[in-house]
Amino acid sequence: MGKAGLVFLSIGTLLIGFILFSPILLSLIGVFVQKQFHFDYLLTSELGMLAFIGVALVFLGSLLERSVQVLQVVFLILGVLSFGICLYGNQIFETTSLIWLCLVLYNLSLITVFACGVQNLHRIH
Repeated sequence: MGKAGLVFLSIGTLLIGFILFSPILLSLIGVFVQKQFHFDYLLTSELGMLAFIGVALVFLGSLLERSVQVLQVVFLILGVLSFGICLYGNQIFETTSLIWLCLVLYNLSLITVFACGVQNLHRIH
């Protein structure tokens, strides 16, 4: 079980890390190529389906390694709920401030699951 759990945990953590750092990386590339700074703060939500694949892999790898943390489960559920509200928020809420709040919660949940994945990888090795 250790080998599969380590692979799932590694791939999921790398995928979430790529999604979290892609707006910064693409902004830096844009500065050098177009000589203009443009930060796409919605890119993490645009890559939401990939993020959920990464979160599922981190959770599955943590289950296989028997190192699931309560914080990881709470923020996994919070991330799913907040992303769903972001997708259908225009139909639910009349104000955009609640949609922005859900977007912030979604990004915080990705950061927390990424940190839990890194911590689990350090614990394994």
